[in-house]
Amino acid sequence: MMTFDDLFARPSADPVPPASPVAPPVAPPVAPWKVLIADDDAAIHAVTELALEGFRMDGRPLAFLHAYSGAETLQRMAEHPDIAVLLLDVVMESDSAGLDAAKAVRERLGNRQVRIVLNTGQPGSAPEADIIARYDIDNYREKGELTERQLFTLMYSCLRGYRDIAAVEQSRQGLRRLIDALPRIFHLTAADRLARTCLEQLAGLTGGVGLNGLVLEQQRPEGPAHALAACGRFETLDRDGPLPMDVQAALTLDGNLREHDRWSEWLPTGGGGRRLLYLDGLAAATPLGRDLLALFVRNLAVAFDNLRLKEEIEETQREIVFRLGEAVETRNQETGNHLKRVSEAAGMIAAYLGYDETMVTRVRYAAPLHDIGKIGIPDHILNKRGQLDAEEWKVMQTHADIGWRMLKDARQDILRAGAVISLQHHEKWDGTGYPRGLRGDEIDPLARIVAAADVFDALGSHRPYKTPWPLESILAHMTKERGRHFDPAVVDAILALAPALMESRTRYPDIER
Repeated sequence: MMTFDDLFARPSADPVPPASPVAPPVAPPVAPWKVLIADDDAAIHAVTELALEGFRMDGRPLAFLHAYSGAETLQRMAEHPDIAVLLLDVVMESDSAGLDAAKAVRERLGNRQVRIVLNTGQPGSAPEADIIARYDIDNYREKGELTERQLFTLMYSCLRGYRDIAAVEQSRQGLRRLIDALPRIFHLTAADRLARTCLEQLAGLTGGVGLNGLVLEQQRPEGPAHALAACGRFETLDRDGPLPMDVQAALTLDGNLREHDRWSEWLPTGGGGRRLLYLDGLAAATPLGRDLLALFVRNLAVAFDNLRLKEEIEETQREIVFRLGEAVETRNQETGNHLKRVSEAAGMIAAYLGYDETMVTRVRYAAPLHDIGKIGIPDHILNKRGQLDAEEWKVMQTHADIGWRMLKDARQDILRAGAVISLQHHEKWDGTGYPRGLRGDEIDPLARIVAAADVFDALGSHRPYKTPWPLESILAHMTKERGRHFDPAVVDAILALAPALMESRTRYPDIER
């Protein structure tokens, strides 16, 4: 079976002697076990270090720290919360200095991992049994009875206890990080934000040391891949730039990759595209970190699958919305693509005004419903070539209420927004509009945006009763109606966005029906 490294295999060639000897790689230093000797007798410090010289467990040596009073003991413990063993003299500056220090380590500093061994040079001064239990004391020894062998045995016992407790605590913290991370990814509704958040959470789960991560997206399997999110060495990659060879190789694999230093995982997507999570720099990850990583990645795949399903549902909703709007457009004998331009313009205006992504999306996809109520207007009024008389105008105005009644009970946010837009898009900033005569901020912000976007596009479009206006005339009209018909802020946005709004007409030109 081909391995990941086989993908990079090169044909053999004649060996080329090196120009100079290459030094062998230097192994990273091994972190020592920290041992704090707390005793007011300097000789005890020297003897203990001498007795434990050369001691190693799990390939790790000892590193000694020193304290000569209860107060100094607490200071060292606060400075080094990863001390594994505390050899603590009971009697130092006071008869209870050691016990007071043990209590403070457990209660004030909250350190439950360090293993505490009480030593005393005064036989008969052993602490009460409840003290040993309450402060989680591992052992109590008289200084004179400790031989070198006993000290070795004691150290092994304490370090094993510390190692196991630390592993349990690491597991607990890792699971807490995982539990905290999962709700964040399941609440996200955009692929790029989900990708960025997943890399942030993965760095936390694995300790983040040397982690490099990349989430790629392809619109089709044979097409180019672009980066949705990156961390570590991949952060400098251009979104659509060339990819490193190892990442390109991962894209050629049909399945997921699991190697010591690198992982890759295919993530669900819709529409025939693909998404790939690629990680390297995992060599330093602990077995627990790898287990948490695997669990997180499985949940991440579920989150992307949920996102895919949500995107498909929303795309279906948007398609239905456009089809409904186009049905009204066709019946009204208007040119095609007006709704697409109004939709795009409404989204651009909302973004310019500082609305968040949710609101921008909502107004963009609800805008095509603004005239949905015209489906209830008789043809002889809807398509009348000349000016409407008073009675006909009264009937035409009912389309705002008709659209509201059609959509107001919908459960989907886009349809509910469409109901409000349909009802209020003929209201005017100065209160002279219909059907309610609302003014200013009484009008829903999305309706104010769509009202202006609709008029802006209609003035520039061909109609049976008029020719398109030039841009200068359209902008002059919008400026004239600023603060009268339209929200001043929306008009200002249109004036600033006019070139971009006109580009939309190039993409979606008028189509005679």
